[in-house]
Amino acid sequence: MLNSPRIDYDWDLILKAQEIATRQHESQYRKGTSIPYILHPNEVANAIYRMHGSTAQVCAAYLHDTIEDTSYTLDELLVDFNQEIYDLVNFCTENMEEKGPIHSKSSWKSRKQEVIEKVQGANNQQLVLIFADKYCNLESFCREQKDEGIEFWSRFNGTRDEQHWFYSTLFLTFEKELGCDPRYEPLVNEYRSKLECLWPDMFVN
Repeated sequence: MLNSPRIDYDWDLILKAQEIATRQHESQYRKGTSIPYILHPNEVANAIYRMHGSTAQVCAAYLHDTIEDTSYTLDELLVDFNQEIYDLVNFCTENMEEKGPIHSKSSWKSRKQEVIEKVQGANNQQLVLIFADKYCNLESFCREQKDEGIEFWSRFNGTRDEQHWFYSTLFLTFEKELGCDPRYEPLVNEYRSKLECLWPDMFVN
């Protein structure tokens, strides 16, 4: 059995990150649902806690979508937090050169290919953070598929097949780099189970 390490979290800094994320994502909802968007950063932070992550990782979990999806900027983030948190959030942020069309269907696959390549070269702190994000996305997809059937995929830019390509390709890196570490192994195994739940017709053992 894994003995959980004692981590001295900076709760003031974590609360600050949570408050900023809540304010920035106010009035935002998960795509095509009435679920407040802030639920997702909260779930990512909880996944980081489950993997015994650091204060910086927890803060970045709360903040990881603020640059892409709100008016909050990297410059503001660096003023509010430290370089370590800045670097983690920046790592999780997709190419922002053209913020307007970032969520277009035409750019979806090329952007996700960039994410895959970035993950393949990530350090452990970065990898655990982006794993937590994608794990929580899959968890949300499983809930939505249970409620709505596979039709729920139609509200996303990537098709069901393309989403399978993206999440299963990422899994190869997650399994290789994190799957043998007892801190991460349970969630890596759960990630695999969620792939099988979402794509039983496509998942290859």
